[in-house]
Amino acid sequence: NRWFSRLINDIPKKAIYEDVVNLYGVKNPRILELIFTFIAANQSKILAYETINEIARLDRSTLVNYLEFLKVSYLVVEILKFARLKEQMKAKKKFLIIDQGLRNAVLKDYQIREENIGFIIENLVGLKCFLQAKKEDAQVFYWKIDDEIDFIMKDRDILPVEVKYKAQISSKEIKGLLKFMEKRKIDKGMVVTKDLYDKKRFEGKEISFIPMWLFLLD
Repeated sequence: NRWFSRLINDIPKKAIYEDVVNLYGVKNPRILELIFTFIAANQSKILAYETINEIARLDRSTLVNYLEFLKVSYLVVEILKFARLKEQMKAKKKFLIIDQGLRNAVLKDYQIREENIGFIIENLVGLKCFLQAKKEDAQVFYWKIDDEIDFIMKDRDILPVEVKYKAQISSKEIKGLLKFMEKRKIDKGMVVTKDLYDKKRFEGKEISFIPMWLFLLD
């Protein structure tokens, strides 16, 4: 198929080898592509720089520079942990891919597999949070100790956002969200769902359940 062949060969080549490499003078574009491909295969997952460097094999400062090139070129988004600055810098990062079409082209993956749906949805929700935060001069983080909160929007207030792409969600499934809210004295939280649209109170906390399509439109 000529269209698939062009998408696979031309778009990654232009995005990485022409745009990023020419703009920043990257000496080893193949390594840059490997880093992007690895992040694409692990989108919306929490990764350590050391894990990424297992395929890059660069010194840390060069790896950080390469990641920065991908970020400022709007190919990937790096989400920091919700923590104090010192811990934040040492903690693992959550990585999002801005363009799913480019991700698919790099991975040569055009089928939505059941095991990948959750990560794809989380990636879309994370991008929405990231773009909204930029628009409002706010910040977006993730949180993980025992439980994980997918995204945390922070400006004057703190809004935790969990992604549960399901039609029905039990109170047990948002236990970690409620625990985080209790610890941080937060009154309102959000859960992005498949098609559940509701607002409920749990342990005195207000949780809004928003279908993904509405969340992305709002």
